[in-house]
Amino acid sequence: MVKYGGTLVDFLRIYKRFGNIVALNRVSFSIPNGVIGLIGPNGAGKTTSINIMTGLMNADEGEVRVFGLDPMEDGEKIREKMGLLLENVEYPPELTGGRLIKLVSEIYGTNIDSDYLKGLVKYFEMEGALDRKIYTYSAGMMKRLALITAFANPDSDLIILDEPSANLDIGGRLRLMDLIFKFKKEKRNILISSHILPELEMVCDYYILLNKGIVVDQGPISKLISQIKIEEFVLLTSNNDKFLENLGVLKGIVQTYTHRNWIYIKTRYPNRILRELAELADEIGVEIYEFRPTDTILTKFFKERIYHEENNLLNQI
Repeated sequence: MVKYGGTLVDFLRIYKRFGNIVALNRVSFSIPNGVIGLIGPNGAGKTTSINIMTGLMNADEGEVRVFGLDPMEDGEKIREKMGLLLENVEYPPELTGGRLIKLVSEIYGTNIDSDYLKGLVKYFEMEGALDRKIYTYSAGMMKRLALITAFANPDSDLIILDEPSANLDIGGRLRLMDLIFKFKKEKRNILISSHILPELEMVCDYYILLNKGIVVDQGPISKLISQIKIEEFVLLTSNNDKFLENLGVLKGIVQTYTHRNWIYIKTRYPNRILRELAELADEIGVEIYEFRPTDTILTKFFKERIYHEENNLLNQI
């Protein structure tokens, strides 16, 4: 694993269109070392950017450098130094999970019997599923398998994760964030493309915000977090009454109320509420089916930086 003195990825006036749709409109940005969030709404250009930087797609105009190399000329060399999770990944359905992991490990030169790979399989709770064919996997199992392959190279210079928490339950999301945080401490470089900021704010050092094919904003994630605070969350559990009875043990809870089958919680400590709720649920034997902010940081940020014109139009109706 190499630590680059400057930047990992450089986009200079990248232009890409699909028919009449401009996906990237002369975009320029650089990705430094660390954990980076590539954020934006659907159709912002995030996945197109990833496809270009990995050499899976060519830009129509502009210059791209990854590890100082041209992805179209040196794509294979670049991908050998990467871990990659694509948003919509498809594997041969007749392969077993174990066979797929073995194939990926051979590409990276990682020993299939290494403690590192065995640890990943155990961490993502896939030990009992490796002999099963992939077509029998649930969506959550497919995502966990994809994450194992993305992290399979312990010496990767950059790991790219496109919507990594999609199809993961609350436990899987916590495990993923814990692993990313561990790799962050080990100074590994990770690019996370997502439109879900509450998870990214825990691990990211820097963000790049795309919308409609342009860079709207970029900078340290601390800048974004200091500007916008999320304090209210909603969750659905297997026993709302029991869960509400025990919420009083958590510090920082300002208000709780229910609406239909949902519990709403306002807290002074939003950055630690997910973990505390998960620990409480485990302690009292209640399962959390869903947890999300009522209004995400990204939503508020978009209202200020992206959707202000739409909001003005809405007020005229």
